[in-house]
Amino acid sequence: MPLMLVYAAFVLSGIVYRGAITFLPRHMEELVDKDLGGAFVTVALLMGAVGQVIGGTLSQRVRLERLAPVLALLAVPALVLTGIVSGAMLVVIASVFICFYFANQPVFTGLIADYAPPGAIGRSYGVSFFAGFGLGGTGGVIAGVFVDRWDTGAAFLGMSAFMAVTLLLTVVIWVISERRSRTVQPGFAGSGH
Repeated sequence: MPLMLVYAAFVLSGIVYRGAITFLPRHMEELVDKDLGGAFVTVALLMGAVGQVIGGTLSQRVRLERLAPVLALLAVPALVLTGIVSGAMLVVIASVFICFYFANQPVFTGLIADYAPPGAIGRSYGVSFFAGFGLGGTGGVIAGVFVDRWDTGAAFLGMSAFMAVTLLLTVVIWVISERRSRTVQPGFAGSGH
């Protein structure tokens, strides 16, 4: 059950990624600078590397099931604000969103390793990447519907709903892990993963 929830979170997270990345350059061009929009997207995406390092470091110190909802929770308001603010603040907020989004990637990868059946970790990674990039790839089309109907800001607001459901799934994973740890090993909840 938890592995299926992780896969579902991967799909939703992939939708958010594809939707956000597809329209972030246009959004930056419209609301920051027409000529430098692409450069500002590059700056924001560099924060993804910072997020990966932060997420990887934290995942060595905090139980993954506890960390995933915190990082998803931090990403939601940043994604909402990406759809609302403009100018230099948009570059900052988009960078914050990308940082928190990518910080959760090492956490999800660790959860797959933890929940995959014995002898099926490699296959489980394959399924997760198909889920995140294959099924999640529909995010560009979904965000495009928002853009066609309203504007690029609406795409980010729409993607925030998917991120909120990802948050909900990570909370469910956390609750399941807490119940299991109390049943299997009382006192385990206070230790690292």
